[in-house]
Amino acid sequence: MEHPALGLQKLWLAGLRRAGADPTVGRKLAGICERASLDVWVELVHLPQPAQPEAVRLLDDLPLSAAEQETAGAIASRLGHKQGTWSVFIHVPYFLIVATKR
Repeated sequence: MEHPALGLQKLWLAGLRRAGADPTVGRKLAGICERASLDVWVELVHLPQPAQPEAVRLLDDLPLSAAEQETAGAIASRLGHKQGTWSVFIHVPYFLIVATKR
């Protein structure tokens, strides 16, 4: 989740998929573990934070098109301009999944 919408989500999803990753795997892991006869405990770790230009640097190792790289650069530049602390924020939820044998 990002506010205001910057286009980072689209870049992340496209880059991760192009790299061979499933960016939605966290949502699926509990069911996968359960089907493997494991007991599952899930916690959603949520730490919203003000957006920083360094967050965009995480995209550097993904296979982005030239246009996507340009968009990422523009977003990083925008985040680098001083604004109110929470005028732009990014929220990336993390799934903590513990699975044990039954």
